[in-house]
Formats: sequence, structure tokens, C-alpha cells
Amino acid sequence: MIYKIFDNLGEDFKIIEVFPPKLTVTESLNLLIEQEKNEQGKIISIKKIVKIANNSTQCFYLKRDILQQSLFFEDFSQYFRFNFAEHSGQIENCFFAIYPYINETDLYHIQSPIKALQDIYRKNSLEYFVNENLIEKIKIDFLTAYPSDIHSKIIELSAFNEYFNFLKSKEKIRIYKEHNDYLTDNIIGNFLCGFKFSTL
Repeated sequence: MIYKIFDNLGEDFKIIEVFPPKLTVTESLNLLIEQEKNEQGKIISIKKIVKIANNSTQCFYLKRDILQQSLFFEDFSQYFRFNFAEHSGQIENCFFAIYPYINETDLYHIQSPIKALQDIYRKNSLEYFVNENLIEKIKIDFLTAYPSDIHSKIIELSAFNEYFNFLKSKEKIRIYKEHNDYLTDNIIGNFLCGFKFSTL
């Protein structure tokens, strides 16, 4: 499949590393690829990350990650950098995306990235009176982060129902985009990553 992707790009790359897959059903296969170009007599190495989704669940989340990232850029770019896909597409039953490789020289470490996220939420969130229409909208937004074929299972979970009963008990709540979670592997230096579970 990777060589079909190279053909699709119309350029020659070589595979440098295949990263060990995470033990989750949502995670795409990740590869580091490299291309060497001669520019004015100097060999330039260009590295990229290729993500390949091999089944319907992985395709769902890779496409969602690309879409959600673009929706979060405006409010979050004051604090973080974003690494957008340069190219994506479908080949047979697989979906792929190609990203610039983040070099160590591109990184600087935000002193408190979690605090930065919390500051964004506080600054941009809006207060709403709780009613049935609002609760239903939050449920729909929440479920969009998961493939439709498992929605019926999610709404039967006790944690799901406990959460929405908790919201119903409030008179007012503040709402804003939810990036994902506070896992440190979603923040690489000053880059904010991992938007596949984010909600609006």
C-alpha cells in the first residue's frame, strides 16, 4: 500500500521507520519516510510522517482528526502550533494522510500546556441555561466522536447516563470545544495534536 501512496504522490521516498502500533482500534499505521533532493549541488533530506488507516474504524478517526484540527485552529493557535496534513486520499479500502515531520529544532516546550488549554476554555466558553434541547445537542456532539455503529452501545453505558443526569441537575453550564483529553502525548512541545475525539 505504501508504494501505491508514493505512486499517488508522484515522488520517490524511502521508508526510514515503521512505528510500533498502539494497542487501540482507532490508531492508524505510522511510518517515517524520507526523500533526498539535490538543490544547487546540496543534498537536502525531507522527512514526512505517513498515517495509513486500514479498516473502517481507523479511516473514521483519521478523517475526523484532519477535520477537527481545522475547526480548532483559530482559537487554539494563539497558544499552540498545528501540524496539518499536506496530502490525504483514499486508495482501495485504505485512507492515508501525509504530514511534515516535526524536527526537534521546531519544538519549544510550553511551561504549562494543561494550563494553556484551561485558559482557552475559560476565555472562550459560554454559559447556557440547561434544558432538554441543550442536553440533546451535547449528546449528539458527544456521539459524533464515535462511529455510528456503536452509538447504541454507548448510550446504554451507565457512565454515559450518569454524566447526562449530572448535567441535567445543573441550572447553568459553561460550554466550549473540547480538544480531546489531557494526555501528555497529545502535546508535542508546542504542537497540539490528537483531535480524533474532540467535540464542538
